[in-house]
Amino acid sequence: MMLAEGLKPNIVSYNALIGAYASFGKHKEALSVFNELKKTGIRPDVVSYTSLLNAYGRSQQPEKAREIFDKIKRNSWKPNLVSYNALIDAYGSEGLLAEAVGVLREMEGDGIQPNIVTICTLLSACSRCGRQVNIDSVLSAAESRGIQLNTIACNSAIGSYMSLGEYEKALNIYRFMKEKGLRPDSVTFNVLISGSCKIAKYGDSVKFFDEMMDLKIPLTKEVYSSAICAYSKVGQLDRAESLFTMMKTNGCYPDIITYTAMMQAYDAAGSWEKAYALFKDM
Repeated sequence: MMLAEGLKPNIVSYNALIGAYASFGKHKEALSVFNELKKTGIRPDVVSYTSLLNAYGRSQQPEKAREIFDKIKRNSWKPNLVSYNALIDAYGSEGLLAEAVGVLREMEGDGIQPNIVTICTLLSACSRCGRQVNIDSVLSAAESRGIQLNTIACNSAIGSYMSLGEYEKALNIYRFMKEKGLRPDSVTFNVLISGSCKIAKYGDSVKFFDEMMDLKIPLTKEVYSSAICAYSKVGQLDRAESLFTMMKTNGCYPDIITYTAMMQAYDAAGSWEKAYALFKDM
């Protein structure tokens, strides 16, 4: 459109387009724009290269991302915090934790301090690798560097511990959030409610759901399903039914998981007629 109207794109315009493609992992399109940029005689800058790096990272090509990162250095530019975080994410997304940690060390060796984005990215990588000890190390690294955990980082840690069966450690992170005045969100409670349900701690699931309601945090389909399951397991079928009705009233339409949870609740209560009626309603 810009070219059709006789407007000449500048480095900022090209970088914005490369970044847009990168955010969707469209590395071929990002590379095409990058090459077009060079043909115009405009010299790509560190933002151009970082966006291209991110495009490869989001398309599951960490080695290509590394190649782009090395080109930044060869062009006598200094990779910035965003560049390092993008490369850590490229490795972390593929579960390559050792490589991601190596980039962290390289980053600090170059005099660039990690931030909360770095920590969140590493926590996600730990979860993919299934290593509880590494989660502890990342949290310790954040503390030793004076990086204050936010809700996103805590959610990542809670989810990582839950996925590894470390329920008490997950709860400790939640307690830490409350002590530090960090407001939990729907992601926090979704992980806590579904995680406690999976290990049959239904009383905890109900407690978390009640806390979520008290905080007036919007309920998700996953939360409804887990809460329905939990209430049925603690013998509160009427509460499970009211949640199922509330869900539809609030425009959050049940899926197969929700219907199954509700049918199982009826079955547990011996209400097979209601279970069959619900099945026919699907």
